[in-house]
Amino acid sequence: MAGSTDDHKIFNDPIHGHISLHPACVAIVDTQQFQRLRYIKQLGVCYYVYPGASHNRFEHSIGVCYLAGQLLRSIKDNQPKLVDAIRDKDILCVEIAGLCHDLGHGPFSHLFDQKFMPAATGREWKHEDASALMFDYLIEKNKLMKDDGVLKKYGLDAQDIKFIKEQIVGPPAGIEGEWQMEGRPKEKGFLYEVVANKRNGIDVDKWDYFARDCHHLGIANSFDHARVMKFARALQDKGNWQICVRDKLIDDIYQMFLTRYKLHCYAYQHKVNCAIDLMMTDALVAANEECLVRGKRMSDCVDDMACYMHLNDGILHKILDSDSDSDKMKRSREILQRIWERDLYICVGESKSIVPKGRKWDVTVIKEQLQKILSEGMSVSVPLADFCVQVAKWNFGMKERNPIKTLKVYCKSEPDKAVDAPEPGLLIKPSVFEEIKIRVYSCTKDDAKRRSIREAFQRWLQDEGLCDS
Repeated sequence: MAGSTDDHKIFNDPIHGHISLHPACVAIVDTQQFQRLRYIKQLGVCYYVYPGASHNRFEHSIGVCYLAGQLLRSIKDNQPKLVDAIRDKDILCVEIAGLCHDLGHGPFSHLFDQKFMPAATGREWKHEDASALMFDYLIEKNKLMKDDGVLKKYGLDAQDIKFIKEQIVGPPAGIEGEWQMEGRPKEKGFLYEVVANKRNGIDVDKWDYFARDCHHLGIANSFDHARVMKFARALQDKGNWQICVRDKLIDDIYQMFLTRYKLHCYAYQHKVNCAIDLMMTDALVAANEECLVRGKRMSDCVDDMACYMHLNDGILHKILDSDSDSDKMKRSREILQRIWERDLYICVGESKSIVPKGRKWDVTVIKEQLQKILSEGMSVSVPLADFCVQVAKWNFGMKERNPIKTLKVYCKSEPDKAVDAPEPGLLIKPSVFEEIKIRVYSCTKDDAKRRSIREAFQRWLQDEGLCDS
């Protein structure tokens, strides 16, 4: 059962206007586990650079839920023959996946999984895995799958829960080859491309955060997801069902990826934003052993959802309010105080734009090479803790590859036939799909050390042939 329109709840969203959510989704929103997302910034520390970027994972997740349902209903309207492939329960499961896909984010969103966890533990950890665990915990704690639970009430079973989690985590080994999903059969494979499209990155998660982030950052958004949604169809190509768009929308799709590039260039990889990112990471790592959450280190909470649900951006206040006199806690508080006072790590050098061409730029290796230059050729001693290396990347979402090459489209004359995407207009056709810049930041306030770090980086750039001619 999908529930009548009268059962739905209306939310007034600044991006999508008045949106309607299924009562099962509302029941999830009204749990402690989901409400936690109110206290996790969507753009992490970007708020300290762009004062308008104060939005949270909470509203983004609701937006993704809404767009997921809208996209599937549009496909269903465009293709009435898919009535058996897109049932009301399928739509509800995809909406719930969109709603819960970010449940596993830690403090300051991607800073936690991409910076803090590797630095604190050396462990590769993905927030998507934690999202699936938190979804299980949410269901259990709120008894949503019990006989009188709201998910049971609307007809969901164990296979549907599996389907939702598969959408959140993604396929175990890509999307091609033998079908490995258990939640839905291969002929419904296009359902897995709505929330997180592993084939080419064209999905409603991006559609929401592009629009939402641009709005709060004050950056113009040239991509219209409503237009793409209107022309979406589910078609079969070489045995695989996937979401396709009209051939005439190819320039719109490129605008989507250019919007992603622009957001990384102007905001996510902004030099000052990255400096604060490095500082916040250092502060959290320093406090990890002593600033406990329900008796556990921050880095250990990820394995215990009962603990993890209490870990959010508020950890900063816990650090600042701590009266611990340990060296690590003092260092953590000092770094946070520097952020408040705008005494930031300084970018002392940046390479020219680099086309990767298959080369991997390892931060640890670069730092070791710089340390060698500093120890051999500089009069001032500079310890490793006094500088940081960052590899900033701008791409279309698939590293060096062109995601459009994996996109299938259809023509007006043959709406049920999937064909390769055409080339875009010459004015927006990129020749490179990823570029990299290597930056070095000084963590110390000592002017002599800063000069030495800058000089060492310039020598390293010359050795690598990365200086501007």
